[in-house]
Amino acid sequence: QRQMCIRDRYAHHPSFSADGTRMAFVSTTIHDGLHKVGFDPVSSAVNAPPQPIAPDLRAVESPQPSPDGEWLVFFTTRPQEDLYVMRTDGSDRRQLTNDLHRDRRPRWSPDGEKIAFYSNRSGSYEVWTINKDGTGLQQMTDIPAVNTRYPIWSPDATQIAFSYPGSSGVLMETQQGGTEQTPEPLPLFLEEGDDFVPMAWSPDGKWLAGYVQTTAGLRAGIALLSLETGDYEKLTDFGRNPDWCGDGRKLIFSALSASTTDLQHNYQQDLKVFGIDRVTKELREVLAVPGATIEAPSVSSDGKMIYYVLTTVESDVWMLSQKERN
Repeated sequence: QRQMCIRDRYAHHPSFSADGTRMAFVSTTIHDGLHKVGFDPVSSAVNAPPQPIAPDLRAVESPQPSPDGEWLVFFTTRPQEDLYVMRTDGSDRRQLTNDLHRDRRPRWSPDGEKIAFYSNRSGSYEVWTINKDGTGLQQMTDIPAVNTRYPIWSPDATQIAFSYPGSSGVLMETQQGGTEQTPEPLPLFLEEGDDFVPMAWSPDGKWLAGYVQTTAGLRAGIALLSLETGDYEKLTDFGRNPDWCGDGRKLIFSALSASTTDLQHNYQQDLKVFGIDRVTKELREVLAVPGATIEAPSVSSDGKMIYYVLTTVESDVWMLSQKERN
């Protein structure tokens, strides 16, 4: 046996000739790059050309601007899942974690001093926090029977919401010892068997925005939970990863197209950014890049900039002969 690989590419779908001397296969390169675009939260429209940030980064996820708009936090997906911060122009990059543990979806605290994320560094996925300079790593949950995910801070920093499969999210107090408390479950979603996955806390502290996930693993729309009444409101039947605009009334999210349920695991091209008004339910397409997919859009606190991951895929067919192996 002999391993054959192409650096920074995925080789798949091999097919051999009848005499066994040649093999055809597909070679695929996936680039996940950070971008930003100017945004008018009043009209829910972009007002400047998109710009790449740090073009040398090609495997990143979940960017979020700091509350003061000066920094971005994100995590890398290759070769390790580590946390980074850098300025919003791509300069002054700093690595916060550097190990084989999977550190995912970092989110700033309201004062910009701490970052919450989820990680398997304790053996199961738990919520952790770390200072913005990489010190003060602290485990916040201890629920090894489930895999926690997607921590988000309340605007006053007194609570963190997170979720795990089979739940509609839970709340925990940040002032108490994280591993010494029992998180408070959020109300179950309207439709039996479906989960509400909270992803963003409204600036006024009254709403959680998230997406609906069915028992079949499909993302089936954007929904809101009122923390005052405990009632849910479903805004769309499609979309994922919502984030609030600066006014706390409008949201943006990524989706393939209107009324198209998204698969949970499969890569999809042509994901776009949509915007919706919570009150009027007015929906509009905000940003699309033909031939590429836009994931994890996140709005600056003043609502005037959207940061996102732009994913492009390049595939080629290769032929390998027995003679070329020697």
